[in-house]
Amino acid sequence: MDYYYFGSMMFSAVSAVVLASFLRVKEAPLLTLAWRLSMVCTFAWSFGRAMMSVSTTAGSALGWMLFSYVGSIWVSALWLWVSCELTGQKINRFFSWVVVGSSALFSVVNFTPSFIGRVVPKLGFRFYDDSPGILFECWSFLFTVSLLWALTVVFRGIRRASGHQRNRLIAFFIFGLMGFLGSATTFPLVKNIGLYPFGVLAVAASTVLMSYAVLRYNVMDANLAFRYGTIGMAYAFLGLSISLGPFFGVRGETASVLADFRFDCHRGKPLPVSKITARADIVGGSPSLVSRAVPGPAGGHRRIGIPPGRGNHGPVSLGHRREG
Repeated sequence: MDYYYFGSMMFSAVSAVVLASFLRVKEAPLLTLAWRLSMVCTFAWSFGRAMMSVSTTAGSALGWMLFSYVGSIWVSALWLWVSCELTGQKINRFFSWVVVGSSALFSVVNFTPSFIGRVVPKLGFRFYDDSPGILFECWSFLFTVSLLWALTVVFRGIRRASGHQRNRLIAFFIFGLMGFLGSATTFPLVKNIGLYPFGVLAVAASTVLMSYAVLRYNVMDANLAFRYGTIGMAYAFLGLSISLGPFFGVRGETASVLADFRFDCHRGKPLPVSKITARADIVGGSPSLVSRAVPGPAGGHRRIGIPPGRGNHGPVSLGHRREG
């Protein structure tokens, strides 16, 4: 498991939940709605990517990947809405319907191979997005345009504003730009460009800094239901989740190894050497600590080596007859 990637994504997910749950903008219900929806989508994207990074099967990884895209498809459009509500700028109704309709369409086609075809091992990841289709390229273009539009709206608002309002918009612009630039580093690897998504930590940092700015500098003129106590409890829960994540990941891999042995032995079929040694490497020990399969003669079965220190009884056979 990639602890950096998993930890950054979980940090971002929990931060987004905190901001969505306890943030209420005074006398601006539309801004409150837009902000909460954008944070919910950020959570879906971050949590889906985090779970994909620790999935043990391709089917599970594919499911979490689709879940993450349901969130990310809407993020830039909702950020544009937040930017317009925050600055008071009106959007042309035609263009707003184009953005909303396109996002809704991509949310549906996300579940077809024309968007993302599959997940495969890439770099240090067990599973990562692969085979982007033409619809993925179209969405990437819309995502970029919506993002640039949102940043332009805020930048123009900064030039017009003054005093405390200007400082708020500057903080919003910087932290938003940080988060989107960080998330952009996840795209090259999708297109088989060997660039590690190092910027995911910036996504987590942007949500943390936004939380701090809301509390310290009253960004968006917001009230928090429980303020520092709630934020503190949320981050304590996050720290516990990250610390226990590796334990559950290794535990899940061990259970998967045992399930494979039990299933194949029950059917009387030998388990491929490559599958056993690969799972041993995943768990983190040498193959002898989990299994060391030796091909037997035709029709025979394989032996499972006893881990060191467990006795000198020699190898045992899981088949119906011993090897010669």
